[in-house]
Amino acid sequence: MLTDNAVRHGRPFTPDRRIWLRLMCLAATEELIVEVDDADPAFPGFEKLAVAPSVGTIPTSLWWLHRNQGFLAWQIKRDLNDTPLGKTVQVVLPQRWAQPQSPLHLPQSQGLPHA
Repeated sequence: MLTDNAVRHGRPFTPDRRIWLRLMCLAATEELIVEVDDADPAFPGFEKLAVAPSVGTIPTSLWWLHRNQGFLAWQIKRDLNDTPLGKTVQVVLPQRWAQPQSPLHLPQSQGLPHA
């Protein structure tokens, strides 16, 4: 879903519409980290996507993130001269991601919790 969102709402780095995807698993915590980079440094609507939808509202495209107790963050990518190049959007899914619990309240953050 992150890559789909990056293609639909972000800006590709190359004319052939490439975006960058990274998957990592932290051995110590068994968290799955998914990162997607695109060339648009803005993330309009982040605050709305970063929190679980209220009961009775239409879920966002990232509903699975909240259902599985994930954490959404983003950060502007910059070059050595501090010029914005795009952004990295990160999802951290805990080891227990296959066993959702409810209700879920996620903190709102723009800083990436893991490197």
